[in-house]
Amino acid sequence: MKAMGASEEAAQFTQLIQDGGYMSAFRPVGRVSIAAVNYPFRANENNGLYLVNGEPAAVDVDNMQRLQGIELKKRYPGGTL
Repeated sequence: MKAMGASEEAAQFTQLIQDGGYMSAFRPVGRVSIAAVNYPFRANENNGLYLVNGEPAAVDVDNMQRLQGIELKKRYPGGTL
Protein backbone atom coordinates (compact mmCIF):
# COMPACT_ATOMS: atom_id res chain seq x y z
CA MET A 1 0.00 0.00 0.00
CA LYS A 2 2.80 2.40 0.85
CA ALA A 3 4.35 1.89 -2.58
CA MET A 4 1.10 3.13 -4.10
CA GLY A 5 1.02 6.26 -1.92
CA ALA A 6 -1.10 5.15 1.04
CA SER A 7 -0.45 6.82 4.37
CA GLU A 8 0.95 5.01 7.39
CA GLU A 9 -2.46 5.28 9.07
CA ALA A 10 -4.19 3.68 6.07
CA ALA A 11 -1.77 0.75 6.13
CA GLN A 12 -2.25 0.34 9.89
CA PHE A 13 -6.05 0.28 9.52
CA THR A 14 -5.85 -2.39 6.82
CA GLN A 15 -3.61 -4.48 9.07
CA LEU A 16 -5.95 -3.94 12.01
CA ILE A 17 -9.06 -5.28 10.29
CA GLN A 18 -7.20 -8.15 8.55
CA ASP A 19 -9.80 -8.85 5.89
CA GLY A 20 -8.56 -7.29 2.66
CA GLY A 21 -10.46 -4.04 2.96
CA TYR A 22 -9.41 -0.42 3.11
CA MET A 23 -11.06 2.64 4.64
CA SER A 24 -12.90 4.69 2.02
CA ALA A 25 -14.55 7.24 4.34
CA PHE A 26 -14.32 8.35 7.96
CA ARG A 27 -16.85 10.15 10.15
CA PRO A 28 -16.27 11.12 13.79
CA VAL A 29 -19.59 10.84 15.66
CA GLY A 30 -18.69 11.09 19.33
CA ARG A 31 -16.94 8.56 21.52
CA VAL A 32 -16.30 6.34 18.52
CA SER A 33 -16.08 7.02 14.81
CA ILE A 34 -17.51 5.29 11.76
CA ALA A 35 -15.23 3.95 9.04
CA ALA A 36 -16.68 2.96 5.67
CA VAL A 37 -14.65 0.10 4.23
CA ASN A 38 -14.28 -1.07 0.65
CA TYR A 39 -13.42 -4.70 -0.12
CA PRO A 40 -12.10 -4.77 -3.70
CA PHE A 41 -11.58 -8.54 -3.83
CA ARG A 42 -14.93 -9.76 -2.52
CA ALA A 43 -17.44 -11.21 -4.94
CA ASN A 44 -20.70 -9.96 -3.41
CA GLU A 45 -20.42 -7.61 -0.44
CA ASN A 46 -17.92 -4.94 -1.39
CA ASN A 47 -18.75 -2.41 1.35
CA GLY A 48 -18.86 -2.49 5.11
CA LEU A 49 -18.88 -0.35 8.23
CA TYR A 50 -16.65 -0.41 11.27
CA LEU A 51 -16.91 1.36 14.60
CA VAL A 52 -13.38 2.61 15.30
CA ASN A 53 -11.35 4.41 17.97
CA GLY A 54 -13.07 2.62 20.82
CA GLU A 55 -12.44 -0.56 22.77
CA PRO A 56 -11.81 -2.79 20.89
CA ALA A 57 -10.12 -0.56 18.32
CA ALA A 58 -12.25 -1.70 15.35
CA VAL A 59 -15.60 -3.53 15.33
CA ASP A 60 -17.19 -4.82 12.12
CA VAL A 61 -20.91 -4.05 12.60
CA ASP A 62 -21.84 -6.89 10.22
CA ASN A 63 -20.01 -9.53 12.26
CA MET A 64 -22.75 -10.68 14.64
CA GLN A 65 -20.54 -13.26 16.38
CA ARG A 66 -18.00 -10.57 17.22
CA LEU A 67 -20.67 -8.14 18.37
CA GLN A 68 -22.22 -10.73 20.67
CA GLY A 69 -18.79 -11.45 22.17
CA ILE A 70 -18.34 -7.82 23.21
CA GLU A 71 -19.63 -6.90 26.63
CA LEU A 72 -22.67 -5.04 25.32
CA LYS A 73 -25.03 -7.54 26.91
CA LYS A 74 -23.48 -6.90 30.33
CA ARG A 75 -23.65 -3.13 30.01
CA TYR A 76 -27.10 -2.99 28.40
CA PRO A 77 -29.04 -6.10 29.44
CA GLY A 78 -32.26 -4.82 27.84
CA GLY A 79 -30.60 -4.05 24.49
CA THR A 80 -30.75 -6.16 21.34
CA LEU A 81 -28.57 -6.54 18.29
